[in-house]
Amino acid sequence: MVERGYYDFFLISPEGDILYTVEKEDDYGTNLKTGPWRETGLADVYRQALAQNDRVVISDLEAYGPSSGAPAMFMARTMTSPQGKLIGILAL
Repeated sequence: MVERGYYDFFLISPEGDILYTVEKEDDYGTNLKTGPWRETGLADVYRQALAQNDRVVISDLEAYGPSSGAPAMFMARTMTSPQGKLIGILAL
């Protein structure tokens, strides 16, 4: 990740649960639909990725609470099984 300049990446369930992050900040284990970070750029790209299946979506640059308010921009895309079933969202 450092080679490419990404700070963190996230595996998010279709239901909005953050299942994995590299950095394990305050967002880890929370839900992007109902949790404390539901109004963040990460939550925005999660919702956009679900709505625009198979497309990469990008958030605006804004302060991100779990990263001590540092400016952050996110991009995300859905992940599907070989049969086309939604299995989650990958966000960087």
